[in-house]
Amino acid sequence: MERGFEYLVDVHGEPGARDIFERICTNLFQSMYGPTTKSVEVSRGDGGIDVLVGDLPKPQKVYQCKFFLNGLGSSQRQQIKESFKTVTTNYEITDWRLCLPCILTQQDLLWWSKWKHEQSELTGIQIELCDGSYLIHQLKSYDIYEREFDEDIRNQLKIISSELALQKQRVIDEIIYDDLDGIEDEYNDFIFVKMLESAGIFDTNEYKIDFFNAEISRQESISKDERV
Repeated sequence: MERGFEYLVDVHGEPGARDIFERICTNLFQSMYGPTTKSVEVSRGDGGIDVLVGDLPKPQKVYQCKFFLNGLGSSQRQQIKESFKTVTTNYEITDWRLCLPCILTQQDLLWWSKWKHEQSELTGIQIELCDGSYLIHQLKSYDIYEREFDEDIRNQLKIISSELALQKQRVIDEIIYDDLDGIEDEYNDFIFVKMLESAGIFDTNEYKIDFFNAEISRQESISKDERV
């Protein structure tokens, strides 16, 4: 099942999810455009830029990241307008893109389309929307999606891996032997020992230990099958 950006809120809470959303967008655009992509430290009067491609004061592209999960109400629309006005007042830009984690409703898309065309005609700036669907598609294309959206699955796998390692160590500690105490004389007359000696191999201790451990493992397997 594909996870949306709501997953970030479930894991990190809304304030944390907002910061992570911006970081994810920055990672994506750096993967797309390379080292010319820069994030901008959030500060008072930062000019309304979250991510830029190129250099100030005339960047090639400017991205504004707004963590609006529930569409565009009057407050969200006003924030979009103010961000665009701020960046166009402070810098000479030709390409402005809004990043949202949600997918807009038909009503929101009508508002966005009308506002976008009005502003493009007034300023000559190309304006585009990068919605949640587009961003997730791009994240998958650049192999970023799983790293950001499957953290809980990776944690579960780590727990399983640790448990398996503990079980393996238990088997080693309880079953596997690495010395000959009590078994050296027991295997002296076995056929495989005689065959080794006839082949000129007289240091058979290691082979006796391997044989003993193999027998223990076989008995353990038989015992488990019988319990099942």
